[in-house]
Amino acid sequence: MVVLCGYQVVKEALVDQAEAFSGRGDLPVLFRLTQGNGKDSPPPPLPGFQPLNPPADTGKWGRTHRGAGCLVLGAAPFDPTFLISQAVSNVICSIVFGDRFDYQDGSFLTLVGLINRNFQLLSSPWGQMYNIFPGLMSCLPGPHNRIFENFEQLQLFVLERVKMHQESFDPNCPRDFIDCFLLKMEQENQDPLSYFHTETLVMTTHNLFFAGTETVSTTLRYGFLLLMKYPEIQGEPRVHAEIDQVIGRHRSPSVEDRSLMPYTDAVIHEVQRFGDVIPMGLPHVVTRDTHFRGFLLPEVTGFPSSPRSSKKTCLSPLARWTSGWMDNWMDGEILWMCALELCVSPAQGTNVLPLLFSVHNDPAQFKDPATFDPVHFLDPSGGFRKHDAFMAFSAGKRVCLGEGLARMELFLLFTTILQRFVLTPLVRPEDIDISPLMSGLGNVPRPYKFRAVPR
Repeated sequence: MVVLCGYQVVKEALVDQAEAFSGRGDLPVLFRLTQGNGKDSPPPPLPGFQPLNPPADTGKWGRTHRGAGCLVLGAAPFDPTFLISQAVSNVICSIVFGDRFDYQDGSFLTLVGLINRNFQLLSSPWGQMYNIFPGLMSCLPGPHNRIFENFEQLQLFVLERVKMHQESFDPNCPRDFIDCFLLKMEQENQDPLSYFHTETLVMTTHNLFFAGTETVSTTLRYGFLLLMKYPEIQGEPRVHAEIDQVIGRHRSPSVEDRSLMPYTDAVIHEVQRFGDVIPMGLPHVVTRDTHFRGFLLPEVTGFPSSPRSSKKTCLSPLARWTSGWMDNWMDGEILWMCALELCVSPAQGTNVLPLLFSVHNDPAQFKDPATFDPVHFLDPSGGFRKHDAFMAFSAGKRVCLGEGLARMELFLLFTTILQRFVLTPLVRPEDIDISPLMSGLGNVPRPYKFRAVPR
């Protein structure tokens, strides 16, 4: 295992030598979750951090405003965890299932609860221990076993939705992601080596849900907590003032507003940097013998190759098709489908772990990285400044597929809520604990309650 620390080192690997470091690494807990596709199935990627790309026609995203509206609870104290997860997950439901769930729907509540619990378990010491000692932990009792129990329930939920789509499927009028996948399955049903079958459809759909729910919702939870910790950022003349000036009180925010709101954009970026939801990034492997900073990182034999795959191919046909479908549906540019690639064996080589935490806390890149300060993303004139060391979506060929959608969701949900409410903590700001409840695969914020007081 090679660990990359600091912005310059991570950039040299993931960006400057992107092809050589483009292989998908392995996490044992996730390999166990998905090896049911067959004995030769490869280790899966992390099922997270890959939503979609936002459309040019932002009118399609009224569903996000509806989600934000469902968070209106008046001035009663509440824990935002579950409500935020529901709002974000319903965006993915609209894309994958073609419709959204009622917020009181029992099956939807179960779905969101399972995803939330699995993210916490994967980020817990038990999840980390499983990734270090998978053989031993597979034989021991403990909370880590609930990861696999929850996953089976998620699979059954998705499979039921797939069956519902199969019963009403019209190849001449695909309605959503599942229908388009079913159409591709029908077109390749004579190919025994096809990537498009029910198992990969269920797995891809599960990954989309995990991707489209936990990273965005956890970032928002950190964001609200940080705004209450530092109330001068939320209040006048900061975020609230900018929202009032650009959007006003009587219309919903739109994606186009973001370019006119540099301070709000900087706050959201700083929340992502400081909160660091996926602190260690995802493992990579080199795809060939690679010389890096005076060291030779050899290509070595890892997991057995699937007969469907080639180690020289970064993207499987499934990945390329899914990326293309998303591109057409979202009217955006084609993006890499790296972390949702399910059926191609990983490029075999030295395991590499890019520590994104070390990038976001590099003092050579950020003046005071231990301090929450939106100025990190502002130029001297107060305009928004893009920062090369911002890698919340990773970098290179395995950059998050859903960066565009995640940015859109964060901006619209963040501004819609702050347009309507002042977030008021139940304790003094100095008593708010912003340290994570657990830190492993992800940084999970501590539970908290606040009042959303109408403005």
